[in-house]
Amino acid sequence: MREKTLYALLIFATLAGLISFSLPDAAHACSCVANYSQEQAYEDAEAVFVGRVLGIQEHRNTLRQIFSNGINPSYRAVEFHVTDRWKGIEKNLVTVATGFGGGDCGFHFAEGEQYLVYAYDGSFHGKELETGICQRTEVLRHAEDDIVMLGPGNTTFTDEESVYDPTNDSTLNEVQNKIAEILIEPITRTTFVAPWYIALGIISLYITPPISLAYWMVRRKSKKKRGI
Repeated sequence: MREKTLYALLIFATLAGLISFSLPDAAHACSCVANYSQEQAYEDAEAVFVGRVLGIQEHRNTLRQIFSNGINPSYRAVEFHVTDRWKGIEKNLVTVATGFGGGDCGFHFAEGEQYLVYAYDGSFHGKELETGICQRTEVLRHAEDDIVMLGPGNTTFTDEESVYDPTNDSTLNEVQNKIAEILIEPITRTTFVAPWYIALGIISLYITPPISLAYWMVRRKSKKKRGI
């Protein structure tokens, strides 16, 4: 009976580890460079713009992807209506990838909210652009200093560049944005977060199995000595 229980626990621990590593934030712990200046952020960025979030699509990895391709980083694809631009933007509609928050450095975006975005090469997520909490991306109302340092941007778009018509947009959800600002942003903007499921995954995959195997071998040897 004890051996059956041990086997069940071993299987459960292994599955828990695999699930833990398949979660979106478990790609890696997030550690940001301290004192990242606005000048350096602008120089490093592929694109800098102000935009309002039109929609967010989630792309999550699966156990099948993990086994076939390694850990495929999950991300959110955030679509922006660009209203002001300083660098690297050729259309008034752009999609930027970001993580889910916490350990993968993802930035929390809310639909309808405006942001100052510093976007970088997004090849890690298979996209043209990406951003996160380690860059100077910020809710527009909190980015006054950066806006001043950036100076006047380009707010005009030609007909060819205007691929999005804001007059057809829906009403903004201000309540949703306020809740996100109060409850979610302080958590997702932490510069270093090591999620509990990373620790669970390590314990389940690398510590529990050898301990369980050692226990099983000791039990087996003990039974042989007793002639069971």
